[in-house]
Amino acid sequence: MSFERLRDDVERGLHLHAHAMATDTGLITPYTRLTRADAVQQLREANTALTALRITDPLDDGGARAVVEAAARNGTLRTLRALDLDCKRLTVLSDDLVRLTDMQELMLGGNELTRLPVGVSRLGCLRVLDLRQNRLQTL
Repeated sequence: MSFERLRDDVERGLHLHAHAMATDTGLITPYTRLTRADAVQQLREANTALTALRITDPLDDGGARAVVEAAARNGTLRTLRALDLDCKRLTVLSDDLVRLTDMQELMLGGNELTRLPVGVSRLGCLRVLDLRQNRLQTL
């Protein structure tokens, strides 16, 4: 995301709030706290509709990719609107993240990200994007 695009989005009303402005329970609904394995299992089940997810156990890049891909593949139940992957030492995110078109709150602070997935600026519902303490050089 270019600085110009971010500025334009803000001017059009896409407000990206700092993490400190969000409450502990999130802006949407209280987070469902699950381990990576449980989250992937529930996201893959056709009858599961998680709206806000916080991963509770340590996570590597592959684990984060599995969570995002499972959520993106859930077809018509892609209802995940809040995802908390704070402080997981992630260096990359799956490009499938941009398929989560209802995403409103994305918490990625305290990782080692150097780039965001291509197309993240197309997440039109996104209201909170926490990128604090990463290795990003540009947006």
